[in-house]
Amino acid sequence: MRHGDATLMNGAIDLGSKTFAMEDQRLMADWSGDHNPMHVNALAARRLLTGQPVVHGVHLVMEALARWQPHARGPAVRALRADFSKPVSVGDPVDFQAQQRGDKLVLTASVGGLAHMSVELHVGALDQPGTPLPEGEVIAWPGVAQDQPVDAWLGRCVRLPDVAGRLAAADSAALLIGLAGATLLGQASTMVGMGCPGMHSVFASLSLVRHDAPGPARCRPDRHDPRFGLVRIAVDGPWRGEIRAFVRAAPRPQAGMAEVMTHVPRHPTGEHHTWVLGGSRGLGELAAKIAAAAGSRVTLSYAQGQADALRVTQEIAAAGCWPAQAVCYQTGETDLAALCEAHGLPDTVLFFATPRIAQRRSSTFNQTLLHRFIDAYCSEPARIALALEVAAAGRGDKPRIQLFNPSSTYVDDLPNGMVEYAMAKAASETLAQDMNKRLQHVRIVTHRLPRLPTDQTNGLISESGPSALGVLAPVVLATLGARFVGSQPPD
Repeated sequence: MRHGDATLMNGAIDLGSKTFAMEDQRLMADWSGDHNPMHVNALAARRLLTGQPVVHGVHLVMEALARWQPHARGPAVRALRADFSKPVSVGDPVDFQAQQRGDKLVLTASVGGLAHMSVELHVGALDQPGTPLPEGEVIAWPGVAQDQPVDAWLGRCVRLPDVAGRLAAADSAALLIGLAGATLLGQASTMVGMGCPGMHSVFASLSLVRHDAPGPARCRPDRHDPRFGLVRIAVDGPWRGEIRAFVRAAPRPQAGMAEVMTHVPRHPTGEHHTWVLGGSRGLGELAAKIAAAAGSRVTLSYAQGQADALRVTQEIAAAGCWPAQAVCYQTGETDLAALCEAHGLPDTVLFFATPRIAQRRSSTFNQTLLHRFIDAYCSEPARIALALEVAAAGRGDKPRIQLFNPSSTYVDDLPNGMVEYAMAKAASETLAQDMNKRLQHVRIVTHRLPRLPTDQTNGLISESGPSALGVLAPVVLATLGARFVGSQPPD
């Protein structure tokens, strides 16, 4: 398989770059049928470990094939294997390369110097086509992403749905692997994302050998290892082989109000107002529930997830607590004076607004990432503190507003790849010490929290680790302070 002359220092061929946008996601979903929310719904994708919509793995394969096709010469591709080692998020600049390695050509898709996808192409099949799938019970193809147990699919043949319309990358890929091969890639994406494992899936790999048999493509989930969540799916048709996918952890819910109220003492007199910035999900959601359970009147904010925020306020109201309010809050943009005017000056502010934390990296230090974290954990809390200092100037001798800005045990532990996050959290502690010397009406409180179960840590920490409620409840109650008295909501 010969190629042109655009060779890099390492012997690789530069195939250019692409930054996938949401329009690319829509086109791929419409063509393949894989409308899994992780690919096409930015709000739903916030609850993934990536925090952002994920590019279809198969779209990366077809884009790489399309970019290689003008360089390809010689016999047709007889076998391919694709591995998806890391997810690519919408907005990530993806670099494509090709490199001859022995008797195979390897195409890669990389972000920031790290390979996220690789596909091996062989002009001669290295393996004999697998055993054909027997005819059996055919599952009606679902129209929406499935959320049923993998075992419900095992041993049952599925006729894969046809692709619809045209996709530019698929048209070019078909010149290398044939129309049936390109179609099967799209069908494989739909099988994993919409069928089995379905809603909560991660595409791991596919290995296919050209079979050139007539008839539609079919697949059968054959094996499931619950220890690792690994699912193996046999494929038959014009190409034969195997798809491997993992069952991804579902979004992690926080404790409900009934559980929270068993951990939090109620104070039946007086009134207290708490802002929870970033309170629509994660630790912010839990903090809002704790404050409400204790008797505080809560105003919680969201940046995008209004539905999530309203769900939290409804849960608080249903528990018999003071009705909570949900407001839109944009970091660095929301007029805090107007927020005070509209919703009242708070007695306590619990600050949980955060950008995406864990990120793949190839460099030791990322200055841009550090600046992002400094803005989130230092600049924004300082902006809030200064605005509240002005707004509270006429309050006389009332207690200072408590502004809780959580720090992290990462300041001491410093896990690999988290230096920018730890630096920003350490800086937030220093900022609090300095501002507390200067402010008269606001006091910034910090506390180093361990890594707790949230969407951002889902699948990374043990289920037997510390309870988020057990850790956070005493911290929030201490921030409300000894002076705090809650109140029962009116009848």
